Amino acid sequence: MSMLLAHLFGVMSCALGHVAPQCGCLSNDAVEMSFNTVSTSNLGGQGPDGGPEEIRIPNVATYEGNNVDLVATVIGSYSPRNVNNNRVRGPFLTINMNVGTSSRFQFQLQDSSSKSPVQLPEFAFSFLDFDKGWPPPGEEGPSTG
Repeated sequence: MSMLLAHLFGVMSCALGHVAPQCGCLSNDAVEMSFNTVSTSNLGGQGPDGGPEEIRIPNVATYEGNNVDLVATVIGSYSPRNVNNNRVRGPFLTINMNVGTSSRFQFQLQDSSSKSPVQLPEFAFSFLDFDKGWPPPGEEGPSTG
């Protein structure tokens, strides 16, 4: 799977990361990903960096001798509360959003050199820690499609 679409509703921030292959749910062909730093943070053109309208995490994996980046882009609109919170925290990428907003994101694995899409044989990808807006009721959660 080289692309994952996520649609988030009213989420203040969300984190996504990898699940270690030791979970017993993946085969020996699974590629483990790790997040170290963000090289570009300009999701939806909102900054704080300039350049491509994306969040790029370089070298999340190595596949067939090539480094692989994780790239998040927005499909449609994106309204952050604080773009400085779009960053890697430990094994997670945090994406910040304004309460009461909805955004659709595309996550793609790309060859670090050519920027071409990469299809890994198997990997795990988790969405965690959806924070509710205040005051209640807040709606939160992912959908894929």
